[in-house]
Amino acid sequence: MIDVKTPPLSSGRRWAQALSVVALVWAAAGAHAGSEVQVTSANIIDFEFDWGRDGVDCPRCNQGAGNSRLAFVDSNKQLWVAAVDPATGSFLPASGMGQLVDSRAAPPQAYLNGPEWVRSALGSQIVFTRYQPGMFPSNQSAGLATATDAGNGTWSVAMLGTSLGKVNPMGSTDPTDAQPTLHYQNTSTSYAYSRLENIPSSELPITVSGQGDASSFRRSVDGLDKVVVSGKASNGYYQIYFYDPVTGVSDQITHEKVNLKGALVWRAPEYDGDYVMAAVQNGVAIVIYRRTANGDGTFTWNKIIKRQLPSATPYAWSPEFFIHNGKSYVFFQMNTSSNWNDYTKPNLLAMMGITDDSSQIQKLVASGAKSRARTDPEYFVTAQGPFIYYNRYAYDGATLTSEGIWRVDTGLGPAVAPTVSPKTR
Repeated sequence: MIDVKTPPLSSGRRWAQALSVVALVWAAAGAHAGSEVQVTSANIIDFEFDWGRDGVDCPRCNQGAGNSRLAFVDSNKQLWVAAVDPATGSFLPASGMGQLVDSRAAPPQAYLNGPEWVRSALGSQIVFTRYQPGMFPSNQSAGLATATDAGNGTWSVAMLGTSLGKVNPMGSTDPTDAQPTLHYQNTSTSYAYSRLENIPSSELPITVSGQGDASSFRRSVDGLDKVVVSGKASNGYYQIYFYDPVTGVSDQITHEKVNLKGALVWRAPEYDGDYVMAAVQNGVAIVIYRRTANGDGTFTWNKIIKRQLPSATPYAWSPEFFIHNGKSYVFFQMNTSSNWNDYTKPNLLAMMGITDDSSQIQKLVASGAKSRARTDPEYFVTAQGPFIYYNRYAYDGATLTSEGIWRVDTGLGPAVAPTVSPKTR
C-alpha cells in the first residue's frame, strides 16, 4: 500500500523555504548517496514489482512469462503489466504499457491503493480492486479481483465471489501455500477483513481498533501465516498486532507508550533467521525489534535499534525492506512535513541496516540533487545490485508536476553468490 495517490496542492507554500535545510541534511546524511536516473517520464502511480525484485530472475516461471515484471493501473482504469530488465532495471517498454490485462480496474486514486502481486502454488497473481462488468464504476460495483497469467500472452481475470463492497486487496507471497490469503477493506476503508482467495466462506473481520486508518498499514508475514497490523491499544497508543486469518484472533505484540505504525516482519539472516520487525515510532524514528524465544513456547519482541531522523527531514514514511548478500535493509522517505500526503514539500529517501554497526541512516540521493518530492519507494535487485524506484514531483509554488519514475542505486553492489529468494510480504 502506498502513501498517496492524488498529490494535493497547497497554494502559497514555496519550496525555497526548505531548500537550505534540506541541502544541509544531504551533506551530512550518509555515504550511500547516488545520482538519480529517470526510468520513465510516464506518470505511473503505485507500480508494484513481481518477485523477481528479490534478485532471482526466472524466465521460465509463470508459464514462461517470467517474474521480473511490474503492474499498475492507469487513470483510465486499465491494468498493465510490463517487463523489467534484470540487468539494467529498465522498464520494457518504458511507458509500462506492455500488456493490457483488464479495463475495469479501479485507479489507485479511488481507494488509496493499486494492484498488488501475490504468490502461491498458483504462481504469481495480481490482486486488485475491480468494477463489476455491466455496472457503473462506484462503491456499489467495486469488488476484489484476481488476474492470473494463463500463458501465451493471455491473462485470466476473475471477480472473487461475494466480494462487492470490498477493496484494496493485499496478500501473502509464500509459494508453498495452496492459494494466497488476502486481506482488504470495505469501500469506506473503515473496516478490514481476510479470506483465502477462492473460499468466500473463510472471510473474517480484522477486529483491531483503528485498522481502517490509512496510515496503519497491513502486511502479510509469510512463514508465520499472520498479518501484521497497527491499531489503537487500550492505552490510547497505536501498537503492533499479529492477526491470525485462520482463527480471526489478534495478538498484541508491543506494549509501549509510543505510537508504532508501518510494521514489516521478516526472517533476518543477521540474527540466525529470527524474525525481526521494523516500524515507525511516533512518526519520527525507525525502530527494529527482534523476536526471541522464552523457552516455554512463547516469544518476546525486544527493541534492539532506534534511529531518529535528522531534524531538517524529521518525518518517516513508507518503510519497506529487502535482503541482499545476507543482510537486511530498511528504506523509507524522510519528509519535511508531518502531513504524509503533502507532495508540495521536498523530501529525501534513506536506508539503514538492522545491526548496531550498519544502522546509521544513509541518504540515497546525492548532495546537490534537485529539490523534489520523492514518494512511494520500491526496490528491485538488478544484476548491478539493489535499486530504489520512486515517483518524483516538482512544485513551483502553484503547480505540482509529475516527473515520472526515477531510481537510485543503493551502492550495495551485485550479489556475491546466487541469491535465494526470501519470503517477503
